[in-house]
Amino acid sequence: MAINLKKLLAQARRKLELKGSVEWKPAPKNQLSYLESSFGRGFVLGMSNGKKHSIAYSSADTIDQVDVLHELCNAKLHELGFAEIKAAAMKEMQDCSKNSFQYIRDPNSAITTVTETFVNSILFSQFPEESRVKRENIIGRFESTDALTSIHTQMGFWGSAEISYYRKASLNSGIPFPGDLIEKAIIRASEEMKKEYDTVNAALEELPKIDLNIEQISKEDSIKIVGVTVRLFSAKTGLKCE
Repeated sequence: MAINLKKLLAQARRKLELKGSVEWKPAPKNQLSYLESSFGRGFVLGMSNGKKHSIAYSSADTIDQVDVLHELCNAKLHELGFAEIKAAAMKEMQDCSKNSFQYIRDPNSAITTVTETFVNSILFSQFPEESRVKRENIIGRFESTDALTSIHTQMGFWGSAEISYYRKASLNSGIPFPGDLIEKAIIRASEEMKKEYDTVNAALEELPKIDLNIEQISKEDSIKIVGVTVRLFSAKTGLKCE
């Protein structure tokens, strides 16, 4: 059943106190096949400059309301100045790696890990019931050794990071996370994965909590966020970034 996008947007705008305009639009037909192959059918992709938010979707019939809410939480984060923080982190990582093709994917993966920690923290805390089923399904996969092995085979270090950001977002939102069960499953899957998981957990613990009532993320917190992002990049690549 197609969701009522206008109603969902109105509810989310009030909850998140979004100030910028939000434009919904179907993905361009000439890009649809590529986007579906990259992000799956029913994808929702958001773009934001902090003042105007644009969200493209594949089909209103297959769209998931949790994905919509996720992108609106991302829009809220950008209204607080997160785009500038990402740009600063990206520059530091690119300078550190000298734009080496060897590390071409790692800066974006580090930024995604930090971004998803914040976005899911907002999503889980502001929309706990709406996100509950999908959250529990995703986290439930992390209790399976076979699923973890598959994740690590496909994504390596950044697969371990995905588990970590769901952990941190859950804890930030006051939602129980089955850490003991998942850690045992990770150890059965791979000792290397456990080391990566612990490394990312330690880095994400240094992230500040963001108050949604502020106008802009403070300079002090911005520096911390950039530092954690670069730390993750360094942990993955082995490069010493100062």
